Formats: sequence, C-alpha cells, structure tokens
Amino acid sequence: MCEICNGKSQAEIVSDVAAKVRHVGWALQAVSGAGPPTEVPWVYTVGLSSGFGHPDLVWMGGDIGEGAHVLNQLGNLVRLGRRFELGHRVMAGDEAFDLTSVHRAHLQRGLVAMCDAYYASIGHRPVLPGLLQVTRQGANVSGAAPLLSHEGAWGSGSQLGNRAARRARRRHPA
Repeated sequence: MCEICNGKSQAEIVSDVAAKVRHVGWALQAVSGAGPPTEVPWVYTVGLSSGFGHPDLVWMGGDIGEGAHVLNQLGNLVRLGRRFELGHRVMAGDEAFDLTSVHRAHLQRGLVAMCDAYYASIGHRPVLPGLLQVTRQGANVSGAAPLLSHEGAWGSGSQLGNRAARRARRRHPA
C-alpha cells in the first residue's frame, strides 16, 4: 500500500526522500501502475539532478524491482562521474539500455511527481532534459512503455483537449 494510504503526509514523504538523497545521492520512487488498464508500473530516480547535475532516470513497464536495480547501477555510475545523455546506449551489468526522451505531456501529468515535490522543497530546477527513459536495447518503446510513447501521450486517456490532441497527432503520427 502507498505511504499516503498508510497515513503519511506529503511533507513526511518528501522529508524521507530528502534523507535518502542525502545518504545515497538519490532516491527511487516506484509507482505501481494500478490506474487505467493502459498504465504500466514505473520507477524513477530523485536527486540525480540536484546532487550530480545529471538528468533523473525513469524505467517503465516490466518488473519494478528489476528497474530499481538497473537505475541504482546507473546511479552509481553517475556518482562516479559518468554522464548519460539522450540517445546514449549504456550498459548495466551485462545488458544494454538506450536512453530516450520522455514526452512533455507525461511530465505535465505528474509522471515524476516526487521529483517535482522534492526539487520544489529544496528550490532546485532540474537540469535539462529533466528526465531520461531507460529502455532495453532495441525494445519497442510504445509496446514496452505505452505511457511514454507518442501514442500514449495523445490517446483517449490524454488530458489534452481534442484540438490540441489533433495537432499533436499531425506532428507525431503513430
């Protein structure tokens, strides 16, 4: 069950995240994806931007535990001075992962709400791009992570108006 469901306030949760960031350099926030049927679980880092001047990372779909493991491996590399950028291919263990962009519509819908809350609490503006998606090399991003694909951004679950959705579909055909 979520921490808020267990009675914690948002301020207490942000304080817990801040303590993890101070101790490790970043924290992980997992989201179960228990919403609409098209929503998949995801996990993301909080603190890479403020601590290391590096974009935070997000893992979509699949096993959250595996995603957390991969993000921690990459976070350790960032702590050691490694820089990852959009379009890079990185190794975590013996597996290759691609770093792709996250569509701004998902960020506006609170995909990484804890990043927003944490950075607001310390007065930090995340480095740009603010978030990189970690996907298995060669994975079909729209199939593996529908929330981050252009199709997911403009589908029926979108909070964008019909006119904006039509414009977006013309700019980003599926």
